[in-house]
Amino acid sequence: MQKFFLLLFTVCSITNMALAQLSNRDKTTRDIIFSGSFHYGKSLKHTPKFQPDFPNNTIAAEFNVGVNVNGKQHWHHRYRFPEIGGAFIYMDYGNTEIFGRGMALFPYISFPVVSLPRYKFQIRFGSGLALLSKTYDVINNPTNNVIGARLNSTTQFKFINNIKLSEKWSMLAALSFIHFSNGNVQKPNLGINAVTGNIGLQYHPNDNPRTYEADSAKPYFKRFHAVVKTAIAINEGQVVGGSKFPIYIAMATVAKQTSRFNKVQLGLEYEFRGDRYAALQSSIDRQSAVSRMDVSRFAIVAGNELLFGNFGLSLNAGVYVNKFESKPFILYTKNGIVYYLPIQKNKPSLFMGIFLKSHFAIADYFEYGLGYVF
Repeated sequence: MQKFFLLLFTVCSITNMALAQLSNRDKTTRDIIFSGSFHYGKSLKHTPKFQPDFPNNTIAAEFNVGVNVNGKQHWHHRYRFPEIGGAFIYMDYGNTEIFGRGMALFPYISFPVVSLPRYKFQIRFGSGLALLSKTYDVINNPTNNVIGARLNSTTQFKFINNIKLSEKWSMLAALSFIHFSNGNVQKPNLGINAVTGNIGLQYHPNDNPRTYEADSAKPYFKRFHAVVKTAIAINEGQVVGGSKFPIYIAMATVAKQTSRFNKVQLGLEYEFRGDRYAALQSSIDRQSAVSRMDVSRFAIVAGNELLFGNFGLSLNAGVYVNKFESKPFILYTKNGIVYYLPIQKNKPSLFMGIFLKSHFAIADYFEYGLGYVF
């Protein structure tokens, strides 16, 4: 079920972003962009627990299809006409015997930081799905204590030098970081991180795209409002290859949209850990009965959301306010992508989102949420 919702959300995101932009353009002025690049670099052993080696360098091929936004929405101007699109990557991590090869498909957004007539420097972010051909197996692949599931998530950060060669062609020279993991759905899950240098070409079929001015009279949701969200996550228990357990999450916040492009929020979050509940019930050392409060966590959460039309990039941090299995208070982060369903004009209401919760650099789970803005 989790894999289905992850695939559905990714496909809907790519389709909605592409169709929304293309539908706003005259057929003769679509600023479609095609690009391809070659990656060469190294996969990293980012923790002492990482058992296998990478005797060879990481190589990959990447193909992108995108569009430059046309200016009809305010965020197009605020973020200097970014490029949005979809990417496909085929990777050899440098140890095919242990890791096989990987394929990734994800939507991306690329922000221009420096924009000159013949040169652009862009920062790109993308996140989506990855499929790995080899995973941990206690008999056939016991050394791979890094990846336990074939279907994973992927995240890419990329720093791009875009050098214009002609009206239709540009050369790309970039540095990228790409991460693969499954968010503890199936252990082991140390994840693969790769840093690569890229070189490639970009093709613009239309060298004179049309741009627009946004409607400055269009209102936005200014007042304080309440937000509620419920969510579910799936984690594997303590036994590798064993049962998987649900984690239930509920959150209530007060939010304020500070501009057309930004929103802040503050509130409370509750979390019930089904994985820890099962572990405590089966513990032979525990003397007392297991209470649901023993595996419940409460936290104060603060967040900031960058808005891109109906989409939002949600960045949140929380601090626990109760102890959990005698552990001290601890901070966590929860970041993700939110999509507001356009049900009411100029007022976001129903939304859905995918979030990754982490304790410092250690991923805890992927959360799939549904919420409402009052």
